[in-house]
Amino acid sequence: MHRSAVRESLQNIENLLEALLKEVGNMREYVDDIEKAVIGKPVAPVKRKAGRKASRKEARKKAGKKQAHKIRGKKKKTQAEQVISVIQKNPDGISAGVIIKEKGLEKKAVYGVLNRAKKDRKVKSPKRGVYVPA
Repeated sequence: MHRSAVRESLQNIENLLEALLKEVGNMREYVDDIEKAVIGKPVAPVKRKAGRKASRKEARKKAGKKQAHKIRGKKKKTQAEQVISVIQKNPDGISAGVIIKEKGLEKKAVYGVLNRAKKDRKVKSPKRGVYVPA
């Protein structure tokens, strides 16, 4: 391909882009006219912050923080705090099944908390299936 052909192609692309930009401007004016007719006054365009878009996880985190401010009263204990508090109330030992029934937590969650607590040396297991405070 010759340089002149490349330049010609680039010029065509540039002309198409300019036409598209003009068309977008016309569409904006049309939408503004519709907003004026429906609402009575033009609506300011939404401004986005520069940078990346928030991920879903970050958006959920933000939403959770907003809801947390609305809730009044005591904070809920985490699953780990709930499990460890039950174990501390039973210094003779308690089984995971009793913890599950008492707290209404899922089996998988309780065993996960127990394993983490054993690793962190917050809980001991003197015999299989029995947990005591460390």
